[in-house]
Amino acid sequence: MLTACLFVASTFAPQGEARLAGRVLDLDGRPVAAAEVTLLHRPIRRHLDPAAEHRIVVQADANGTFRATLRDGCCYSAWARSAAAASHVAEGVTAGDFLELREVAGTAPLAVKVEGLDAWDEAATFRFCALVGSEHLDLVPLQRRGSELALPALPPMEYRTIEVLEAGGEVLWADRAVLGPEGAAFAMPPPTEYEVRVVDDAGAPVAAVEILSHIVNYWITQSDGVFWGDRFRALWPIRGRTDGDGRLALRVPMPAANRTLLLLARKDGYGMSIDGFDQGRPFRDGKALGGDPVAGDERKVTIALRKQEPVKVPLQLPGGVAYGAETLFLIARVQVARGNGLMGMPFNLHLPVVDGMAVLRAPLPSGADLEEAWTHLAPKIASDLQGKHGFAPPVEFWLPAAEKLLAKDAPAQLDPQRWTQLQVIAADGRPASRTIVQLRDERNLKVPGRLQRTDRLGRLLFELRGETRVSVYARDGVGGISIAADAKEPTRLVLRALRRVTGKVVDRDGKPVAGVLVAPSIRGAADGDLVANEHDGTSHMLRLDPSDRDGQFTLLLPPFAAEVGLHVSGRGVAAVDGTAFSWDPASPPTIEVTVAKQ
Repeated sequence: MLTACLFVASTFAPQGEARLAGRVLDLDGRPVAAAEVTLLHRPIRRHLDPAAEHRIVVQADANGTFRATLRDGCCYSAWARSAAAASHVAEGVTAGDFLELREVAGTAPLAVKVEGLDAWDEAATFRFCALVGSEHLDLVPLQRRGSELALPALPPMEYRTIEVLEAGGEVLWADRAVLGPEGAAFAMPPPTEYEVRVVDDAGAPVAAVEILSHIVNYWITQSDGVFWGDRFRALWPIRGRTDGDGRLALRVPMPAANRTLLLLARKDGYGMSIDGFDQGRPFRDGKALGGDPVAGDERKVTIALRKQEPVKVPLQLPGGVAYGAETLFLIARVQVARGNGLMGMPFNLHLPVVDGMAVLRAPLPSGADLEEAWTHLAPKIASDLQGKHGFAPPVEFWLPAAEKLLAKDAPAQLDPQRWTQLQVIAADGRPASRTIVQLRDERNLKVPGRLQRTDRLGRLLFELRGETRVSVYARDGVGGISIAADAKEPTRLVLRALRRVTGKVVDRDGKPVAGVLVAPSIRGAADGDLVANEHDGTSHMLRLDPSDRDGQFTLLLPPFAAEVGLHVSGRGVAAVDGTAFSWDPASPPTIEVTVAKQ
């Protein structure tokens, strides 16, 4: 009998529901009884907002089949696991489909030894979680057994980050588990204590200042729907607030090498400031100070905050009609001056949107730049676009000129009159369902554009802000087309079939190696409607199964000659040979990759 657990907490209006059916298969294609299937939707995929997410966990029956009730019109990430293995994460899952999740090699449970906990008196209160490489950012709680963490079967991922959470739920540390001769290990650095004091322009103490510290940026996903450069999560956990004397005692993990402490102070009505130590040398308000710290001050940080008016971020069309709703998700780059230039770190901001207006009550620190921004399309805008074009636009709206969003003369971020339709047809003649499409400015093809996913019928709605290059490299095929800035009619892109080619992973003794991920990067001259090197930025993101027990893996290569580079990753191995070759579909080469243990 099918059982299900449904976790729903939402701040947005009720939506219709529809059913999804599927099945879970093992490596040999046999049903997996009682497999656990997780489906997750976040309105803004990289924004961890439990109040707005829709998470469903269901259990497959004895035949490996499962059913779930999804929100109609929402896209989900989905994956399955059993006691022995896990599947890939399926992206762009919607109601009404039949979903097959097949377990893959190299995903068995793993025991990870945790080192360094003895230095932490409060270690018994720590909790641990591991990243799942999903388009909808997710983390899985881990069980601790003494000095070891039990990682369950999880989807394949090149860089699996583990987070350590303190008793209050904030992230204390994050890093990758390292595979060595004696197994996997995760190192927790020892604590170091710092004294923080915050004052205003006149030197008076400032109370209730929120202090955040930067830990690490890490790769969040293997999804082909997120560019490599957009895959990083920036960890800036809150360490506390200053007391009535403007002071806060910090106790943070500090590695022995590269002793860097990056702090960001914020309070409504004041401009943010970034301060601390960079490799032991102090910096204040993002600028390095000359010389070494004075003896006795190596662990003292004084922060000066300047009063500053809040910054309003209008998300409205001319006439005051709101186009943004619920949340504005910003990624800013905060800067620290160093001897050899600037060091920049991403910093995420989540601002509530009320009547088409967001307010940044603590303005960004000096020198910060906005890199990207997303919001939800307001219901009226989404409804109007759907009525005009016959199908729904994406709920998540990427702001095309985010870097100028806070300027007084900020350009319009949305023009409903310029939205256009794209229909993508797979090489077999069917609609290219849930296929990733890259949209770029035709005038500068070297700059990555944005990635969007077609719906079940291969359709896509997007705003045409100038002459646009559309390109696809996906299981459904390869293709590209240019759309004129003044195009009035829908565009149709018919893909060409990719070639399925088999290769083999071996060790230095020629023995097959299972569980290795091999991804191609395609570079080559123009071919037909394609421009030179059109798919270099997206071909390597196409997810394929790891090598099987016989070391066999599959590549999807183009129907034209190209130079192919192979990106190889896997648990405890590194490529040593066979990672580049010339591809000619008329005379395909034998592909063999040799790896060695790291």
